Amino acid sequence: MDLRDREDNMAIQKISFNDRTNWLALRRKAVGGSDAASILGLSKWSSPLSVYCDKLGLTPEREDNEAMRQGRDLEEYVAQRFMEETGLKVRRENHILINTERPFMHANIDRRIVGVNEGLECKTTSVYNDTDFEGGDIQPEYYVQCQHYMAVTGWPVWHLAVLVLNKGFYIFRVERNEEDIAVLIETEKNFWEENVLKQVPPEPKENDSSTLTKMFSNENGGYVPLHHLSSTIKTLIEKKDQVKNLGDEISTLENEIKLTLGDATEGSDGNFDITWKTRTTNRFDSSSFKKENKDLYNQFTKESSSRYFTIKASKEA
Repeated sequence: MDLRDREDNMAIQKISFNDRTNWLALRRKAVGGSDAASILGLSKWSSPLSVYCDKLGLTPEREDNEAMRQGRDLEEYVAQRFMEETGLKVRRENHILINTERPFMHANIDRRIVGVNEGLECKTTSVYNDTDFEGGDIQPEYYVQCQHYMAVTGWPVWHLAVLVLNKGFYIFRVERNEEDIAVLIETEKNFWEENVLKQVPPEPKENDSSTLTKMFSNENGGYVPLHHLSSTIKTLIEKKDQVKNLGDEISTLENEIKLTLGDATEGSDGNFDITWKTRTTNRFDSSSFKKENKDLYNQFTKESSSRYFTIKASKEA
């Protein structure tokens, strides 16, 4: 059943969900907290285009992985640790919250602080995360997610509890920032209305290769004239040439140093230490194995395919 209440002069609609499948379907109907950093271009792992594809169902649902599973399983532990550390009590909010004044935004929050209009976001991350949590830094994705939730709910404070596996447990208090929220609302509104509703994909970013491959996985052998992209193609060729030339320059400089080192394995100019040592690796000889054990090779060979992008001068040019 849908409920309505008003908190801090914000109209909030609460939509319940039965299971994960139902939750995934509801999640596609608006921009959520985990989408916010991607839409702003602040995520290493996602982008506006990948969120666009997700909302319109243009790519397969993201496969569950071990990190995602551990994050869900440890959420309750993180919440319990937060209560122990702070003395605050929390409870689950088993609804998706929608701001009826801005229905393109929703919030599926981890916990609500009992007795006050404040929330809690629970995070679990790897020890290899280079964010200086101990020094007080907050990962940009986490900060934006908290601001998104405050934009939806109208609440003034969001708490962030981060469990860094095998290293530490950190708690942050994120204050509502009206300037950041204004930018967030405008960016999400524009994304939803100009991209999702009009079905106009946003410009791809550097981490969108996988998204584009999934988006257009049904190649049909067709042909598309690209005359309107001539300047883009020209720039691409120039950049590739620059990378090749830079690689050649790097190799030349390295070879100059190697010539001086000769048979020595180490050297230094007082500022930088150089090593040139033999590294032995064992590689699996798949060709020989296939010849000697063809049936076994076929039994454990998994076929995979991907679209391979090439660019070369046209024969007619």
